[in-house]
Amino acid sequence: MGYYSNVAIALNKKLLTEDLLKTKTLSTLFKETEPAYKNESAVYWEWEYIKWYESDKKIGSILAYLNDLDETDFGFIRIGENDTDIEFLGHPWDFGLQTERWISKPY
Repeated sequence: MGYYSNVAIALNKKLLTEDLLKTKTLSTLFKETEPAYKNESAVYWEWEYIKWYESDKKIGSILAYLNDLDETDFGFIRIGENDTDIEFLGHPWDFGLQTERWISKPY
């Protein structure tokens, strides 16, 4: 069983250089998941019905990476199963991410 969440992350495109993508800085979860959308300024990932536990190595490395960024360079929204379980990091609204009890994306 477990507790499931829906997650959307947007990263400023300037952060995604080939050198960065080859390093272990980015979680393998980023590398294993095709972006859901790209535009001229950002790249977006989404995971639906994922067990989003900080104790998981892949999830922990994503959160550590995001915590090292300037908060204007990314947007993060996690919606858990409970109605009040919503988490925001960075500036998700600057990337067109918002909640309506589901994740609304600009694509």
